[in-house]
Amino acid sequence: MLLHFGSHGDYGELGILEGDGYVAIDQRSAEEIVELIYSRYDTEYPVRGPTHKRVRIWTVPTAANPHFTGREVLLADLERALRHRSDTSGRPQVVHGLGGLGKTQLAVEYAWRHRADYDAVLWVVADSPEAAATNLAALCRQEVLALPEAKEHEQPEQLDAVFRWLRSHERWLLVLDRVDSPEAADYVMRVLEPAWKGHVVVTSRRSDWTQYPTMRAVSVPLLEESEAVSFLLGRVSAGDFDAGPADEARAVAIELGRLPLALEQAAAYVLRHRVSFAEYRGLLCEAHAQVLTARSPGGTDYPASVAETWTITERRLSPAARAILRLAAFLAPDDIPRGLFTPESPTLTEALRKIAEELGVSPLQMTVTTLEDALVELADCSMITLVPGRFSCHPLVQAVQRDRMGSLVQRWLELSLWNLSEQMPDEVNEVRSWGRVGTLQNHLEVILPRALEIGILEPTGRLVNLLGLFLELKAAFPEAEKWKRVALDLAKIAYGTKHPNYGMALGNLGQLVFETNRIPEAEKLFREALSVMEAGLDSMHPWVAIQLTNLGLLLREKNQLAEAEQLLERALSVTKAAYGPQHPKVAPALNNLALVTKSGGCLTKAEEMYRRALEIITAAFGSADPAVSNVMGNLAMLLRELRRGAEAEQLVLRALEIDKAALGPDHPVVAKDLHYLTLLHLDTGRFEMARSLLERALDINERVYGDSHPKVAAILVSQASSLVESRHPAEAEPLLRRAYSIFLSSQGSSHPKVAMVSMNLSWVLMELHRCDEAEFFARKAAEILKATLSSDAPGEVKAYADLSAPMRATGKFEEAEAILECAVRVLHANQSQRETDQFREVLQMYFDVLKMRKRTDEEIASRLAEFVPR
Repeated sequence: MLLHFGSHGDYGELGILEGDGYVAIDQRSAEEIVELIYSRYDTEYPVRGPTHKRVRIWTVPTAANPHFTGREVLLADLERALRHRSDTSGRPQVVHGLGGLGKTQLAVEYAWRHRADYDAVLWVVADSPEAAATNLAALCRQEVLALPEAKEHEQPEQLDAVFRWLRSHERWLLVLDRVDSPEAADYVMRVLEPAWKGHVVVTSRRSDWTQYPTMRAVSVPLLEESEAVSFLLGRVSAGDFDAGPADEARAVAIELGRLPLALEQAAAYVLRHRVSFAEYRGLLCEAHAQVLTARSPGGTDYPASVAETWTITERRLSPAARAILRLAAFLAPDDIPRGLFTPESPTLTEALRKIAEELGVSPLQMTVTTLEDALVELADCSMITLVPGRFSCHPLVQAVQRDRMGSLVQRWLELSLWNLSEQMPDEVNEVRSWGRVGTLQNHLEVILPRALEIGILEPTGRLVNLLGLFLELKAAFPEAEKWKRVALDLAKIAYGTKHPNYGMALGNLGQLVFETNRIPEAEKLFREALSVMEAGLDSMHPWVAIQLTNLGLLLREKNQLAEAEQLLERALSVTKAAYGPQHPKVAPALNNLALVTKSGGCLTKAEEMYRRALEIITAAFGSADPAVSNVMGNLAMLLRELRRGAEAEQLVLRALEIDKAALGPDHPVVAKDLHYLTLLHLDTGRFEMARSLLERALDINERVYGDSHPKVAAILVSQASSLVESRHPAEAEPLLRRAYSIFLSSQGSSHPKVAMVSMNLSWVLMELHRCDEAEFFARKAAEILKATLSSDAPGEVKAYADLSAPMRATGKFEEAEAILECAVRVLHANQSQRETDQFREVLQMYFDVLKMRKRTDEEIASRLAEFVPR
């Protein structure tokens, strides 16, 4: 077969001579054949266009990449920018980014796609001033520009000749590749001339090109996930091998961070060794260093392995930049705080000393300027991406760093841990520290598993414990429990089961278990923790007070109020002795004791404690701290029981405002505030407003705690109340039955919360004229409440008295009489209650039931004599 071109090189006249005949070829087929020939043999290519000239000069070092994938937007943007002429030339374009992102391949692809637009495409490697000068001068030679100065002239004359050619010609593209060092960048900027009429593309790992206003910098991003997957599948299938489905290719692409150079290495390895994508991913996990540094011939064959790509750059880094890069290698790749690297850090000083030892140089005196310069240096080399306050480092840069540490990896991991520990505050329970801890959270979650795998106990134990506490306070309970159990295991290994540190870890885990409503397990943990503390510490140690508090609050939840009060009084005494009566730690102790005191019916005493706690905590932290809002909310609910609703509502609204600002709108503490506010709305008949707030609170609590937590049940009861008050009792019933089931299974059959929901059910069923069912729940509620009635809580006594209604409705007058007589006696015992409307209402109900039992007037008068003044 013989190809025959037309007389003018017009593809329309191209045909195939075969035997004695001539077969004409259409335009498109002709173009495809010619492109195939010239790309295969890397020779001069006949361009298309109005002049029908051939590319006379072509020095692109590689053939077009048959596996080039994606980057279409970037290529189109590059074309538009080069063709835009503000005067006689487009601005030089700098494509920059991390090593391995495919900057050179992008330039190669652009050159091949637009070869028809140029008479000359010139490729110059410019990774140093010397290389740039030498390679530019070499363009003089006969096989390129064929300039007279190519022979018997020194380099300066050759450079001048090349620059004259560039000034006097228009249709050319000059690619200055690998301009990575500051010196190379400065040299390039010195030699580029605005008068040049061709196009210039620079590839660089440096990102500081904004200092050169004549250049336009274009950042090369990672491949999109779909592009990365397409590349792997296409690259491997071109080698006639099936390495697995797209999902497995996607897993490899994600593991390698969608970095083109790493993806090329992966595909080449898969083809050479005939392994699947899944097997390659396993190799990455097992022998990261060996896979990443293994050369794989064939295909588009990059000149260096992934690891070597960054090794070249690292050789030029200052000791401070190297130290930062190594410490960052164990962190999450994104949002690394600059504040981790300060001159005051003992860890960073030690890291710098170790680098100096390796290099055989004197340790550098660190300053803020030194560290900022080091970060800028890393950013200029595209080893990191620097933004205000933080920076990011590509996962493969980190992987190569870790792999190259060899036997030193554990020591550098320890240094990175200590560096984080220096920045981690002890008081993670204080909301003002959350911003600081939040910036470290992702990094802790990345570095701690590595430390645990190696078996580093400190500062791993401290960091694990603090991370667990922080996550619990953020209401991330499953994640918090995972880390708290790890902290317990580490404390056991490091200290043994008799040490107070182990006891503290027990108590910390117990708090989370208690919060997630696993009462028996939590009680066991609290009692064991208290036992360890009391055996290992003085009885007045503040750590003992913490465990007393934990157990006391749990017993309050179980309605074991006497024991709970005893423990919390002791905790308050220890805290005062340890810190003094005005210390902010005294405020939570007062608040906790007030909770039990209120539950026991001593409302006036509880109010005094709440107000004292509020005074102390506000003086310590100001009026906008969630510790303040917690006491405000508790005080508000006490004031509600004292029928001081307006004062209570102001407190709740302020608490809600504080908590939303500090914790965000979706935190369960905000749900608690919303619930408190709805109770006050219900008291004042604002049912629709209450209902919308309750829906929001329920949504938060179900998401955080699940469907079966008592905090969910409490909101269901309030929702039911809003429906009853707005005359929708049938809709209220299923909500109350769900709440009853939750309380019964979580709190036990004799808990006041079971009584409360039973009471509500009985009222709803009475409204629905199902008196027999109402009687069952009323009897259940009365049985539980009778033991806890107090004249200091008249609302509860009145509610207890109302339980007589189902008995009266079903003719059980004797039981109704017993309930009402008990209620009257409790209220009468408090002289301040004898003149209230509630007392008069209950007394009237008692009188009515005595009449129903057909008592004589003398009997009734005798019964009422002790309650009615003469």
